[in-house]
Amino acid sequence: MDIGALVSLLAPHLPQLLNAVAGEPGEPSPVARIWNRLRGRVVERPAAQEAVEDVAANPDDEVFRTVLFAQLRKLFTEDPAFAAEIGALFAEAQGSAGTTNIHASGDRSIGIGGNVTGGTISTGDTHRP
Repeated sequence: MDIGALVSLLAPHLPQLLNAVAGEPGEPSPVARIWNRLRGRVVERPAAQEAVEDVAANPDDEVFRTVLFAQLRKLFTEDPAFAAEIGALFAEAQGSAGTTNIHASGDRSIGIGGNVTGGTISTGDTHRP
């Protein structure tokens, strides 16, 4: 499993994942399923817990991501079966990452997906871009 890719997948979601209430209604996202499985092991390791908290507070900081990478590598090296389990969840998350469902209904509704920068959006009948 590519631990660096796993850290990259988790990092932007960690602030929400750390604040999520266990047992929230609805089907957890693939990233949440990974975190739900990792959480117990991370809590058992103070250094790993600190690394997760640092990345949650600074998701784009490469130094904190590297520390989290090292902590996850230790965890996975000690328990290859657990690493394989997380690897399967990670593969599932990667497979679903390319799917975006957007629904817009009603007069002049707008649905936007992906990275959108710049441009003009108009819901008026007479506006010409």
